[in-house]
Amino acid sequence: AGAIGLLGYTRVVRPWRMGRRPWRVAEVRREPGSSWTVALEPAGHAGLRFEAGQFAWVTIGASPFSLEQHPFSFASSAERLDRVEFTIKELGDWTARIGQVRPGTRAYLDGPYGAFTLDPGAERGVFIAGGVGITPIMSILRTWRDRGDGRPMALLYAAGSLEGMVYREELERMAAERPLELMLLPREAPAGWTGQAGLPTAATVEQLVERFGTKGTQYLVCGPPPLMDLAERTLLARGVPAAQIRAERFDIA
Repeated sequence: AGAIGLLGYTRVVRPWRMGRRPWRVAEVRREPGSSWTVALEPAGHAGLRFEAGQFAWVTIGASPFSLEQHPFSFASSAERLDRVEFTIKELGDWTARIGQVRPGTRAYLDGPYGAFTLDPGAERGVFIAGGVGITPIMSILRTWRDRGDGRPMALLYAAGSLEGMVYREELERMAAERPLELMLLPREAPAGWTGQAGLPTAATVEQLVERFGTKGTQYLVCGPPPLMDLAERTLLARGVPAAQIRAERFDIA
C-alpha cells in the first residue's frame, strides 16, 4: 500500500500540483564555460519561496506529467520571488540543447529541496567552488548581498580558465562593494596573471583554514568529485567539525 501510495503521489499528485503553478521562460542567456542561464517567471501565481543554496526539479517544454525532469540549483537570490534563475552547463543530451529553448516556453518546478544552505548562526561563510559548482553558492552570495548581511564571506573559485568562470565580473563587483574575499584559481594562468594558478591542492584548502579558522566558520563545498573529496578530507583533517561542513554533489546530470 505504501509503495502504491508513493507511486500515486509521484506520478499523479505531484505533477497535478506542478501543473497548477506553471512558469514561463523569460530569458535564456549564454554564460562563459559552455553554460546557459535560464530565467523563469511565474505564470498566474506569486512565485516560489526557497532558501539560498537549494535546488528544484525542472521540466521545460513538456507536460508536468512527463518523466523528463532535471535537478538544478537555484542561482538567483532568494529575495526575489518574481523570477528564478538556473545556470546549466552543457553536460548531456538534454543540457546540450538548453540554449535552444525559446522565451515563452512553459515550464514547471518541483521544490525546493536540499540543505546546502548557510546557517543563520554562522559568523562567516567560506565557500569552495569548482566549475558549475559555483551555482548554488552564487544564490547564497546574491541573497547575502540583497539582504545587506554584514557577515564576512570568502570564496575560492577554481575553474579551467578565467574566461570560463561563470559570474566572474559580478563576483568581482561584489568583492569590491561587500565584505567578500574573492580568490580565483584558474588551472591555466593567462599572461600577466599575478594570482595563484593550477589545480586546488590540500595546501590550498589548509590555507583557508589557517586564515578563517574553525570557530564560527561554516565551510560549503560544491564542485567536481575530486575537488570535493580533497576539500572535505582536508577540512576534517585540519580540525573543522563535520557539522560545520556542507557539501553538494552534482552526481545526477
